[in-house]
Amino acid sequence: MTDLKWLTPAEAVDAQRRGEITLRNPTVKNLMLFDGALTTAEALDGVRHREVRTIRPRVIMEGDQRKVLMPGDPGYF
Repeated sequence: MTDLKWLTPAEAVDAQRRGEITLRNPTVKNLMLFDGALTTAEALDGVRHREVRTIRPRVIMEGDQRKVLMPGDPGYF
């Protein structure tokens, strides 16, 4: 780790999309679950009873760029 910055879930996902920070796909998906929660209790209540499904992303290379495809994306199987 070389830097530290506090961000809301939405700010972190936006920074990742702009290429300012690097986040793994599972982290992005989990951050999106907490977007909009104003408290820890609210965030936990929002995910307490949700079903956890196995998701198998497909990672492809387009030239020298790595692209992650999720179920439902064009080009997924």
